[in-house]
Amino acid sequence: MSKQEGLAKKTKGYRSVGRSIMMMNLVIVIIVSVVVSAISIISLNVSFKRSMDVYHKAKLDGYKREIVSETQSAISIVQKDYDDYRHGDLTEEQAKKEAEEDIKRFRYRDDQSGYFWIDDLDYNLVMHPILTEQQGKNRKNLQDKKGNMIIQMIRKSCTSSKKGGFNEFYFTKADGKTVAPKLAYSQLFEPWGWMLSTGNYTDDMNKEMAATEKSLSSLNRIMTLVTFIVMAICIVVSGFLSYALGKKTVAPLTNIQKFAQRMAKGDLRESIEVKTKNEFGDTGRGLNEAQKNMENMILRASNACESLKKSIEEFSNNFSSMSDAISNVSSAVNDIAENNTDQAKAAADAVSEIETLSGNIDDSSSNVAALDSNASDMMECSKESKNTLQELVEKNKATMDDIQTMSAQTQQTSDSVAKIAEAANLISDIASQTNLLSLNASIEAARAGEAGRGFAVVAEEIGNLANQSDESAKTINSIVEELVKNSTQQVEIMKRMQSVSQEQVDAFNRTRETFVRLETSLDNCSTSADSISENIHTMEGERDRIKNNIESLNDDATDNAASTEETSSMAAELESEVNKSRELIKDLEDQLTVLNEAMSIFKV
Repeated sequence: MSKQEGLAKKTKGYRSVGRSIMMMNLVIVIIVSVVVSAISIISLNVSFKRSMDVYHKAKLDGYKREIVSETQSAISIVQKDYDDYRHGDLTEEQAKKEAEEDIKRFRYRDDQSGYFWIDDLDYNLVMHPILTEQQGKNRKNLQDKKGNMIIQMIRKSCTSSKKGGFNEFYFTKADGKTVAPKLAYSQLFEPWGWMLSTGNYTDDMNKEMAATEKSLSSLNRIMTLVTFIVMAICIVVSGFLSYALGKKTVAPLTNIQKFAQRMAKGDLRESIEVKTKNEFGDTGRGLNEAQKNMENMILRASNACESLKKSIEEFSNNFSSMSDAISNVSSAVNDIAENNTDQAKAAADAVSEIETLSGNIDDSSSNVAALDSNASDMMECSKESKNTLQELVEKNKATMDDIQTMSAQTQQTSDSVAKIAEAANLISDIASQTNLLSLNASIEAARAGEAGRGFAVVAEEIGNLANQSDESAKTINSIVEELVKNSTQQVEIMKRMQSVSQEQVDAFNRTRETFVRLETSLDNCSTSADSISENIHTMEGERDRIKNNIESLNDDATDNAASTEETSSMAAELESEVNKSRELIKDLEDQLTVLNEAMSIFKV
């Protein structure tokens, strides 16, 4: 098989460059078209949604403005009837009746579906054009299916600072069956306390807006379809343009392909002709330069082969000298290896001594750490004990305050008991005088004879009451004496408790001072332990540096020994490589001969 047939077989499975360019352009156009179309469709949908939101809001605001405006018109009608009453043209009842009829007849919207009803501030229905049977009824507790108190909500809006406002609730439609959400507006007519209300059922508003939304949705679908059609047209047109562009682009490749086939045969005598001013033109001109460079390279390669042949002869002589020198180096390296082995042994002994010293330092460091930990624990216990004593002192002070309060209350009780005793003595004195008075009355009754019998009975009863009062007074005195005795004992006990509490406070204070001194001593102990620990850490650092230096020395000795062994081994290997190099030089001479024969195929 010739070289040209092999090249043709190698490139058989490759695709046409023109087709690849066409497919690449077409894929790019399809991707761009799809992305742009997707962005356009998304933008249309977003714009549609925003438009619908704006439309819904504007429509709702329009409904609100409409019922506000109509309510103000209704207020104007009522105001006119009220002015007629003020001017004396009508009585107040006539004016109210006239206003009710005017509002009842007042309708708005094209289908006359908008109406008004009137409630007063007492929740009574004044007028309703549809629910006439409920006029005059109190509707304070009227609520919808969601539990909203309808009339109370309206009254709250009308009594606010704005004298009116919007409310949302469920209410029955004019058919008397359908219950639907309603958006109402109410405004207060203050002179008569009337709340004029009107509203729109939101489901009716939604039906009106749904028709518009359906129309806009249909328009949005049409725009989306148009976008898809435009995208398809762009893809088809781009396919034709990509085919034409690809065919025109690959035309200069024909000359480049022929030039490459000539170079494959070794013919470097003709150059390529490319006139296009693009990357293909640059490629053709670059190949022409490569052709000239290859001509010069082949000429230089022929000259280099001759020079290389002479150099190979010199290398052969030099390798013989290197073999002798390597033998001398191998002997010297063996002597160095013996010295490094002795040095490594001495370094190993020093490392062992350092390890023993390191163990002692570690033990000291552990003991100091334990001492520092114990001092810290004692410090924490001391702080906790001091805090506990402080709490005990505060609680003892509170106890002393309570004892002082109880002492004062006991003294007040003693004073009250004394006053009770004075009252009991007074009762006893009054009983004695009463008893004397009863005796005198009995004497007088005896003198009066039969006429004074009733008086004598009264005098006897008074005497009995006086005796009973005297006995009660004595009992009270006995109880009071016992209370005085107990009160005195309580006062003494309180004084002793105050003394004991004060002694406890003094003892707590002395104990707290002891703990303060203990805390200071523990702090000093901890500081000393830290200082010892710091010194031990310093010693550990020095120990580690000495150990590292000795280990480094040991490693260096070991490395040197290993290096000398490696050097000796390398010397042997080098000698072996020198012998192999001699053989390679022989092979190189043979390959130069083959290279000269291969270069002879080029025609320059």
